[in-house]
Amino acid sequence: MHIPLLCSDGRPGSAFRRDPCWVKQRPQASHRRGHSRYSEGRAFGRAAALEYRGGGGCRARGYHAGSRRGVSPRAMTGGGRRAENGRGDASALSATRERLTSPGTAETKATLAARLRRLLAWLWLGPGLPALILFPGLAAVQVIGSHFAGENQPDREQLDFLGYGLLVLGPALLLARLRFPGAVALAVSAVTLAYVLLDYPFGPFVLSVIVALFTAVDQGRRLAAWSSALLLYAGHFGARYAFGIEPEPKAAELLGVGAWLLVVLAASEVVRARRQWTAESRRAEEQETGRRASEERLRIARELHDVLGHHLSLINVQAGVALHLKDRQPEQAATALTAIEQASREALSELKSVINILQQPQEAAPRAPLPGLAGLENLARQARAAGLAVDARVDGDPRPLPAPVDAAAYRIVQEALTNVVRHSGARRVSVALRYGDQELEVAVEDNGPGPRSGGGGGGSGIEGMRERVSALGGRFEAGPLPGQGFRVRAVLPLGQAT
Repeated sequence: MHIPLLCSDGRPGSAFRRDPCWVKQRPQASHRRGHSRYSEGRAFGRAAALEYRGGGGCRARGYHAGSRRGVSPRAMTGGGRRAENGRGDASALSATRERLTSPGTAETKATLAARLRRLLAWLWLGPGLPALILFPGLAAVQVIGSHFAGENQPDREQLDFLGYGLLVLGPALLLARLRFPGAVALAVSAVTLAYVLLDYPFGPFVLSVIVALFTAVDQGRRLAAWSSALLLYAGHFGARYAFGIEPEPKAAELLGVGAWLLVVLAASEVVRARRQWTAESRRAEEQETGRRASEERLRIARELHDVLGHHLSLINVQAGVALHLKDRQPEQAATALTAIEQASREALSELKSVINILQQPQEAAPRAPLPGLAGLENLARQARAAGLAVDARVDGDPRPLPAPVDAAAYRIVQEALTNVVRHSGARRVSVALRYGDQELEVAVEDNGPGPRSGGGGGGSGIEGMRERVSALGGRFEAGPLPGQGFRVRAVLPLGQAT
């Protein structure tokens, strides 16, 4: 008969293979904390009990029927294999997996990578590989070129250990040219000057100077670059004349070396100016892109505010009316619900039109017509359905308007009526359109009880109207009337009708 292994806290005996246990065998007990040696045997007629210790382990006691011999927990569950030191294959694999996937391993890799990056930054290798190629390549060209050039210059000192060292030192200093461009330019110029003053053969030893001066100018160390060139020029001729290497500098040599240095510096300045211009152009382009994106977001927000704000305000008012009259006057409640259904349908239609317009490129003609003053009567009807007495009148000679002016006038009237419904508490509102020769005047006045905030209850309606009018070069004003009421007035230049 098998008896399951249980700890005193109800844990199953399977935990015995994972948790550190104290195994007590009688009469031959051999155990130590965290490790156990089990005896083999059959489990028939044996009983076992596990006693859990809160300090970190379990005590296992096994008895044979009529005997005090210790019984292996694995033997009681049918296992007959010895587990050395209480560690099974599963626990060993688990420990190995934990070591391989532990955060410490990832941290070690990250630390090594960070040290490598710091080393490269200390050398300032830039991309790394190009700089590593530059040093041996440039050194080889200078050494080999100067060596073969010296064979045709018997009157000069032959290259020795010092000469070859100077030819290699210049390219070696270039490894730090991006980190210390000014200092490297001065150092390379000094090395080149020493090579010249020691009367070693002429050759491609000037390549290091060219790279150093170019880098110094490109990195903004222009004073150091020009100072290095002046040091090289003055030292070359002044020291040779002072030390008697040459009795008198030749004019051709003076002009040639000076022209060569000027060409190097001028080319460096041109490249630097070109890069600076490119960077400034890129920054200006990014700023322009950001500005256009901001304007587009404002345009989208304004259109959605105008489309949704008006209809949702009417729906809110009509829903309150329907809820209030549903029991006492069901006919008027039904009328309010009909107005809600119509307003929601119109809002959805206008929203689709706005989305279609916004999805098209700026230069493309919109597939859906922009809203205009042709829908003024519809706005008045919706306001009347919300309980307002609307008086709409048109003065002057109505005529086709430019599309931006027509849409702006419509949105101004729409937003003004929306603010009246939502915030003023007025019962009467008048809408006036006056067509002039060069401008269109739009005025909306109500008889609400006193002034209200310019934003319309904390919204952005007044500011949105002001931005629309300003974009067209018009004039806008909004404020309370003497006594009571509120007026919105906009004057829009007509220009050429389209």
